[in-house]
Formats: sequence, C-alpha cells, structure tokens
Amino acid sequence: MGKKFSKLVVYILVIFTLVFSFNINSMGVSAAESYIWPANGPVSSEYGMRLHPIYQDYRMHYGIDIASGGKSNVPVVASASGTVVHRGWVNGYGNSIGIRHADGNETFYAHLASYSVSNGQRVTQGQAIGIMGNTGLGTGIHLHFEFHYGSWTSKTNTENPRNVLNGTIKLPINDDPLHDWDGDGKNDIIARNDGNLYLYSGNGLGGFKVEGVIIGTGWSNMDSIVVTRDWDGDGITDLIARKDDDLYLYSGNGSGGFKGSKLIGTGWGAHDKIVTPGDWDGDGNNDLISRKDGNIYLYSGNGIGGFKGSKQIGAGWGAHDTILTPGDWDGDGNNDLISRKDGNLYLYSGNGIGGFKEDNVIIGTGWGAHDTILTPGDWDGDGKNDLISRRDGNLYLYSGNGIGGFKDSKQIGNGWGNFNAIF
Repeated sequence: MGKKFSKLVVYILVIFTLVFSFNINSMGVSAAESYIWPANGPVSSEYGMRLHPIYQDYRMHYGIDIASGGKSNVPVVASASGTVVHRGWVNGYGNSIGIRHADGNETFYAHLASYSVSNGQRVTQGQAIGIMGNTGLGTGIHLHFEFHYGSWTSKTNTENPRNVLNGTIKLPINDDPLHDWDGDGKNDIIARNDGNLYLYSGNGLGGFKVEGVIIGTGWSNMDSIVVTRDWDGDGITDLIARKDDDLYLYSGNGSGGFKGSKLIGTGWGAHDKIVTPGDWDGDGNNDLISRKDGNIYLYSGNGIGGFKGSKQIGAGWGAHDTILTPGDWDGDGNNDLISRKDGNLYLYSGNGIGGFKEDNVIIGTGWGAHDTILTPGDWDGDGKNDLISRRDGNLYLYSGNGIGGFKDSKQIGNGWGNFNAIF
C-alpha cells in the first residue's frame, strides 16, 4: 500500500510538472521580463476573425490595432528587450519592424510612419522604435501589433497579444505632445511678428532649446492661427489659419516646417473664436470648436484633412474673452476647455463624446492682466499639461497638477511684447 501510494504521488508530481512546464513554455514569456503595451491608445480592432475594413470580407486578424486617439507623433516602443530582425516594407503592413526576444518569441509592429532603429540593433524594453502611422493598407493612423511563438513571418504561431501583454507602457518624456512642431517629442511655441512666424522649440523641461527660427513669411493677413494635432492623417502636427473668411490647413512636415497648404472651409468670418481641442467627440479624429453669436459649435474632423459634420454644443459663451484647449486638464482622459471671464479662469470638462460632463469650475482668479494665454501641452516634462501666459511682455509658465488646477508658476521668457500672436 505504501509503495503504491508513493508511486502514485510520483506520477502525479511528474504529470503536474509536465503540464506546468507546457503552460509556461506555451506562454513564451521570459521570467525575467514580461511584455508591455507597445503604444498608448485605444484598441480599435481585436485579434481574431473580423470584417476586413478595406476588402470587406471576413478573415483572420493576427494582431491587435492600437489607434492614435487623435494624437500626433505617437511613439511606438519595444514590447520587450531583443534584437531587430526586420526593418522595412511589407506589402499590406507598410513600414514595419520585427523584434526577436530572449525567449525565442518575436513581436511585429506595422503601419509605422517612421523608424528609429536599424536591422540587427539591440533594443531595450520601452525603447522608442518608431512613430505610429498609416503606411500600407489602413484606414487611419494606428499600430498593428502581433505576438509570435517563433518567427514573425509565420501566421500559424500567433497569439492574442492581450494574453501576454501586461504592465504599463514605458514612454519617452512626453507621450502626448500637443504642440510638437519640430518632431523631437517635446512641445513648442510659435509666435508671429511683422508677418513672420518664429519657432521656439521647447526643451521638455520648462524652457527653450532653440529660440526664434523663422519658419514662415507672409502671415500678416491671417486673423486666426491655431496649432492642431494631426488634421490630415499623416501623424504630424499641423496649423489651421483663417484669411478672408476662409479656413486653410497648413500641413506640418514633422521637422519644423510645412509640406503644403489647402483650403478646407469657407464662410468662417462670423466665428470670433476658433480652437482645436484634439479629439472632442471620441471618434479618434481631431476636431475644431468655434464660437459664433455667443454659441459654441463642434466641427468634427474626418481624419483626412476636412470635416464630417457640425453641431452646437454650448450657449451663453459671449462674455468669455478667451477659450483655450489644454488637452486633458483634470486627469480623466478626456479633452477639456478652459475659458476666461471677468478675469477668472473656468474649467469645462469634456465628456469624451462631444459635450461637457459637468458645470464649469473656477480654477484661477486675477488673470485679467494676461494679454495672451496659450496651452502648449506638457511644457515642463512632468507628464501633466500646462498653461503659458504673457504679461507685461514676459512669458510665465503655470504648471498643471494633472487634476484640474496648478502646482506652481515661474517666468520663462522676456521681451515677448512685440509678438501679435503666440500659439
């Protein structure tokens, strides 16, 4: 009885060990390092059978699609440390990268706008390897991400990435550059004087890296100029400007200049405020908000350089002399508006689906002496969006606390009195 029982215990332990080993191996995850999410954004298409968005037939989707959420220059990072075994063009997938990891598994990253690694290069987990794009076959800016038990070139060894991804994404300094004009991942300021546009590149730490580079001439007749996250679907920050009642898109080239311009709207002369809040209605495309006759209107972007519709989203805004678009100011993940009325700053929290979620809240008093207020995104590198204002010719940084208020302020520039527009 005792020997039989002992043998039974041994058999059970052997079976348990084999099963446990199989499960661990089938997961393919190194004990030393797990896999993290390769990009920051909503999942727009899951792993498995689906209706193909272009061919309109049902077929297997071998990875997950992570959308940009209306953001520009979204970084893609290595899900785990490894070696780049592929960097190049693949039909359908466009610009793509394959990485082999220490456990023998490989990850695949597709539809990239650009690369920042080379074939054979060793990369570490969380290292930026490229920028999210829409190369190859796609219907918008996103990352197609695959996980393979072995080579990325096989379609018989894929796993639902959700089954292996965990932890939080490790991003470069700023994962949501609202105003990155020169493509370095840090927010910038553009100012106008004597009809010229000047770029002041931020250093990501609360100051400037490069000051006063001319990037445009002949802008005197533009009575409204705003920086917008990607408007035309190329993943790069753009400008929208109004001249003679017409609205023009000036597409950024991602390195501090422009690659073209086009008319995107007529009859805009009656709108006295035009701002760009990012994705306001939650469809993944960036939008425009304007004020006309004291009412607030949403003009939903179509993601390829134009509009798909408009609607009124607010009334009684006539007394507000400034309307700002700070991105997510209160930390709930939705874009917000900030306005000034009678010298006070008010926060209007967006609900993420095209409207507001609660009444306005006063977040500052005594702002009447500031003749310009702008919202450059995260200016000081702490991951929270900030405000910059001009008073008596000087520039001041008001650092946001990420939950709807401010944590401190400081002067960051002087001699700015000659600029008639700062954005």
